[in-house]
Amino acid sequence: MTGTSFRSADNGISWNGVGPGIPADAGGFAIKAIDNNVFIGNSAGIFFSSDQGASFTDVSDGMDPDPNDAVQGITANNQYVFAGTFRDAVWKRPLSDFGIIGTTVSEVNKAELVLYQNSPNPFSQRTMISYTLPEGSNVFLSITDVAGKVVFESSKNSETAGFHSITFDGAKLSSGIYFVKLNADEEVRVMKMVVER
Repeated sequence: MTGTSFRSADNGISWNGVGPGIPADAGGFAIKAIDNNVFIGNSAGIFFSSDQGASFTDVSDGMDPDPNDAVQGITANNQYVFAGTFRDAVWKRPLSDFGIIGTTVSEVNKAELVLYQNSPNPFSQRTMISYTLPEGSNVFLSITDVAGKVVFESSKNSETAGFHSITFDGAKLSSGIYFVKLNADEEVRVMKMVVER
């Protein structure tokens, strides 16, 4: 069943194909779940389910045509869902378009420091790096290659609690694996990202 997306309702003991609405052989490159709501990104765009994956609707309005509508990554803040697409584009729509109350995402993460997977990932030019701060913090971002060489350092900034994002320009980086390190006061989070030419 190549290209089929699956879901489990019993913590991975058994698996079934997701409900109707996703084109055959489109796969599932990225997923974002918010309560009972699920976004799946694949080679045909982005698809939304409000019933835990039992059925899906194509919500790709506004994306570039094939092949640039292939979704490489999905993230969300307390107002929008974002999809990173092929050829370095970022698509966004308000969560309210899907009946999702904006505080849902921030309520889930309000008590912890979260460094989200960059989107798109892999990327060739630019990618979005996002994080949520549980309280105001002194924040410092650095990016290293697999040998530990620092290829990017931000200045230390005092930032308020909540969701933050930056667009990172990696056009001068070679293909390969890199590590993003987020320091927020005494806490540290690390995330792997891939540059692909």
